[in-house]
Amino acid sequence: LEWPGRGPNQNSDESGEEDDQHYGVCEGLSLHRRRCNDSTRSPSRSVARFPTTSSAVDNPCDVRPGCNVAMNNPCDVRPGCNVAMWDPAGCFDHLSWDPYASTICEICGIDKDDNQVVICDECHSGFHTYCLRPVMVNIPNDEWICAACCGRSNSQISFEEYSDNLRGKHYDILKYLGIHKKYKNPGEFLTANAEGIGLFSLHSQNAVKQRAISQQVQAKHVVFDVGNLKFIRAPEKNDWRLPTPLLSEEVYTSSILSMAAAMQYCGMKSYSLDHIYSGNADESMNDPALEVDEITPMSKRNISIFQAYKQNTREGVFPPIEIIHDENFGFGVKALTSMPRHTIIGEYLGEVVTMEQSSQSNSDSLMVLLDTGDPKTSLIIDPTRAGNIARFLSGINNRSLMSKRKVNVRTRRFFMDGKVHICLFTSRRVEAGEILNYDYNAGNEGKDVDQWARTGFYDTSNFF
Repeated sequence: LEWPGRGPNQNSDESGEEDDQHYGVCEGLSLHRRRCNDSTRSPSRSVARFPTTSSAVDNPCDVRPGCNVAMNNPCDVRPGCNVAMWDPAGCFDHLSWDPYASTICEICGIDKDDNQVVICDECHSGFHTYCLRPVMVNIPNDEWICAACCGRSNSQISFEEYSDNLRGKHYDILKYLGIHKKYKNPGEFLTANAEGIGLFSLHSQNAVKQRAISQQVQAKHVVFDVGNLKFIRAPEKNDWRLPTPLLSEEVYTSSILSMAAAMQYCGMKSYSLDHIYSGNADESMNDPALEVDEITPMSKRNISIFQAYKQNTREGVFPPIEIIHDENFGFGVKALTSMPRHTIIGEYLGEVVTMEQSSQSNSDSLMVLLDTGDPKTSLIIDPTRAGNIARFLSGINNRSLMSKRKVNVRTRRFFMDGKVHICLFTSRRVEAGEILNYDYNAGNEGKDVDQWARTGFYDTSNFF
C-alpha cells in the first residue's frame, strides 16, 4: 500500500504542504501522508477498524473463532495473528476513519461548524443546531431523530394535538398540578376563593379592600389572609408583587391546561412546588455559605411576600400566563393580563443535581443554583423531569440590541430558611399579550471563558 503517485525512491521525510495531504480510500476512510494523532486515527487495534458489512455479519465463517473483528473474507485474517493485525505496509497509524467526514447541513448546505452539527440516528443526515427550528441549544447525549424521520414514523403528535387530547380532562390537569384534592374542577377554585379573588382585582384604596385589611388583628404583618389566600397589605416601592389570579373560569381553565400540556409534552413527569434533590446531591449541600460569589440578603418583606406566593400557588393561584408553542420559536410564555413591575412569575424549580452530573443532561434549561467552585459540590437545577413553567420563558439574543430591549423578566438568587432559591419576576410593567423574555446569560458580561464554562453560558447568537 503506497501513497498514490509516489515513487518508491521518494524520501519519506519530505516536509511542506504535502505532509497534510490525505487520500480517500473509500467513503470515511482516509490514508494520510504523515502519522495521524490520536483524535483522527482509526479505531483501536483491539477492535474492528472498519465498519462491518452485512455479509460479514450474516456469515459466521467470516469471523475467526474468539476474534471480535468481522472481516469480509476469512483470508483477511492471517492464521496465528492476534486480532488480524497483518499490516506489512505499516499503514495503520496513517489511516483515519470518520464516517461523517463528508456530512453537511441538510438545511443550509454549507460545510462549516462541524462541532454544531447534530446527526439524525435514523437517516444519518446532518443539521446545524442553529439551522433547526426551533434552534437547538446543545447536542443531545442520547438518540435524536430529525423532523422528517419523526413525520414518517408518526412517533410524536404535535403540541396542539396533545393539548386538544387533554382538553376537558379537568381532574387529570388538577391532579398533575397537585390541587386535585382541593378542587374537582376549575370552577370550584373560583367558587371556593370568591371573596379573596375578588379583592385581588380591587384598587388598594377600595373601601371593601380597606375594610378587609382593617379586620386583620396583626396589622403590622406584610401580608394578610382572606380565606386561604394571602395578600400584600400595603406594597412599597421595592416590594415584590403577588400575581393576580385569573377571574374568568374559561380563561383560568385555558391557562392551567396550557401549563399541564406543555410540561407533560416535554416529558416532565411531575409539577413541583419545591426542589427535588437527586443523584449525589442532597439538601444539606444547598448551603449559602459555600457560594463563591456573595449572595445579597433579601429583605424580610420580600421573603414574607415570596412565602405568601408559594402558599397561594398551593391553593391554585398561578400567574396570569399561558404557555404557547410555535414551530419556529418553540415554547413561550404569554401574559394574559397586565402585571406591574416586580410581579412574581415563579421560582425556578426542578431536580437539583451536581454540576458534574449535569454534564450528562440533554436539557437546554439548566440553571445554576449554587456555585462552590467545585463541580462535585456545585448545584444545578435541571427541569427535564420535574419543575414548573419557568423553563418555558423565551431567551433573548445577546448579540442583538433590539432583542435585549425585549427583556421583561429578571431573576434574583437569595437565601431563605438556610437554602438558596431563585425567583423570577417582571422587570417592568408587562401588558396583556406580551411574551415574557429572559436573558439566560444575565450577569455574564465581562466574564472570561473559564467563568462562562463554570457558571453556564448559552450561545444565543442564532436566537430570533
